[in-house]
Amino acid sequence: MGSLSGVDDVEGFEGAEKALELEFEVAEDDALGLRRWSRSVWDHLLSLARCAILDVTSNEAMDAYILSESSLFVYRHQLIVKTCGRTTLLEMLPDVLDTAKKDGLSAIFILYRRKNLLWPEQQICPHGDPHKEEEFINQFFDNGEGFIIGPPKGDHWYLYIADNSQPPYTEAEQTLEIMMHECDSDALRPFFNQTGDKDARHVTETTGIAGLLPGSLLHEYLFSPCGYSMNGMLGKSYWTIHVTPESHCSYASFETNVPLRDYTDLIRSVLHIFRPNQAIVALTADFASPLDHSSPFLPTALCGYKLRNKFTSTFEGDYHCLTCRYRKEALTGG
Repeated sequence: MGSLSGVDDVEGFEGAEKALELEFEVAEDDALGLRRWSRSVWDHLLSLARCAILDVTSNEAMDAYILSESSLFVYRHQLIVKTCGRTTLLEMLPDVLDTAKKDGLSAIFILYRRKNLLWPEQQICPHGDPHKEEEFINQFFDNGEGFIIGPPKGDHWYLYIADNSQPPYTEAEQTLEIMMHECDSDALRPFFNQTGDKDARHVTETTGIAGLLPGSLLHEYLFSPCGYSMNGMLGKSYWTIHVTPESHCSYASFETNVPLRDYTDLIRSVLHIFRPNQAIVALTADFASPLDHSSPFLPTALCGYKLRNKFTSTFEGDYHCLTCRYRKEALTGG
């Protein structure tokens, strides 16, 4: 994905996204909640993060925005925004909270998450430094904590969580994220668009992306000269894919909150499309989710991939996170 944030890339494009998830307490008689906010409000909020809306698709449950750098999903009570590159995602947080407060909406949950970055020193403060990111968010949430899951000097996952929600929970939450580096060059070739006239839907169909979750409403965008974003909606659930295909910084991500009991087949299908050399798979969920809680949630073995490490974390508020790091197994000669 090219740099569309107005900031030149120094070494390469930082494909790994920063993600911010916020949930609000919305009155029962408020049918729209966050979805009431106008396009101009979202334009302003996203400008603080140094990105812009390219297009939007909606269904009865949500509005799904394709951004110049990744995606935004807006439910009545919840928003999920992902931005890549050198965007300043956290800079929109104060205005989001202030806008919500003026509408009588109070934030009851925040989750900020990201993979370790290739070039953290190129990020704009406080981004790229977990301690500074935590200090920034703590200005608005007094009971949150930041965590680094995985080896600090290797591939790891950083998240900040503050949970003020109270049981009984109205809706169960679970999110699967697949973060893929060093993807196969042949698998990435469709995501180049040098002439600017390639059809994005054709790419979605021929790569196999369209078949990952059948029955979805899909909306894709193919950047020029390269890069790809796709938002999918399946009833109340979303899924999204983003691809940075340049060989020196290749990255692809998949994320969904589709409530499956077992994600093994879906994970295998995603890895089959992009064929990365290494991948981090992260699953976050509360204990009310439909996951099979008697199972390990994520597979310890995948065809062609070896599990390098696995971390399980449980947080206050009945929220847990499982991360697995896989690496492609080397082919052995006869």
